[in-house]
Amino acid sequence: MARADGRESRYCWKCRSYYPPDVKICLRCGQDLETGQELASGVDAAPEEKPGVAGRVLMFTGEWMPGLLRPWIIAVSILTALLGLGVMWLFLFVLPTVLPARLIFAATGLVLYAHAIGFMMSGRISKLHEALVEIEEGQWVLFFTILLLPPTALIGLVALAAGVR
Repeated sequence: MARADGRESRYCWKCRSYYPPDVKICLRCGQDLETGQELASGVDAAPEEKPGVAGRVLMFTGEWMPGLLRPWIIAVSILTALLGLGVMWLFLFVLPTVLPARLIFAATGLVLYAHAIGFMMSGRISKLHEALVEIEEGQWVLFFTILLLPPTALIGLVALAAGVR
């Protein structure tokens, strides 16, 4: 078959691809360009196996928190989370400052802690707003659960230890 530019070529009628005259099989769909018949695969498909518990955990982790599969992300996330929780604890319960300053520093600690969660959920070290853009709809519940439970538990434990009821 001659193309519009005058060169000889073969044409696959199934996926509409052009090939040089010496090509016998379509590289896109596997159609035999001489006979027009679709070639059967020489490899039999293996039966699909369901993953075990460990496989499902790895699939969940890779999809929802890929940072847990990268050692550097884990290390940076842990340090950032500890720094954020430490700043919150320090300014809420240790240093005698006025209430507005305590709240500002507690919010700063919470933002640092949120960065750590963002690192884990995006799988890379980035600014918080870049990580949040990548979070999918179902991941928001996980994000806020991880964001709110530890600081709330920290505040509750410190209040309990201080005898506040």
